[in-house]
Amino acid sequence: MQISQKALIKKSDKYLILLRSDNHPVFGGYWDLPGGRLEDGEELEEGLKREVNEETSLDIDVSDRIFKPEMTVFDKPTTFYVYEIANYSGAVTLSKDHSEFRWVTVKELKKMLIFPYILVLLKHHILK
Repeated sequence: MQISQKALIKKSDKYLILLRSDNHPVFGGYWDLPGGRLEDGEELEEGLKREVNEETSLDIDVSDRIFKPEMTVFDKPTTFYVYEIANYSGAVTLSKDHSEFRWVTVKELKKMLIFPYILVLLKHHILK
């Protein structure tokens, strides 16, 4: 089972989403939440902080509230640990894995090409 942790970073009524570069090997050209996979021996929250910082340069405080959608991604069962992030610092600076970022409302997000687990979050009203 693969594990991927993601951050729901909220500012007012908008969420931070990142556009995966077209040449990204997994869902290139799709919008995604910041985050990624754990490194060996890494704890969930530690890995999330590292991934978000690598992808956006933001420092985050991880909350306790999570949602865990599970799905198969390229024939690999994957659990997505999605954390709400209320407190963060810094300005967004993207890594080479992403070509754009936006702060979007749920209404705007529903019209975008998004990573499939985000559809599960929308279906279960995790994004409000």
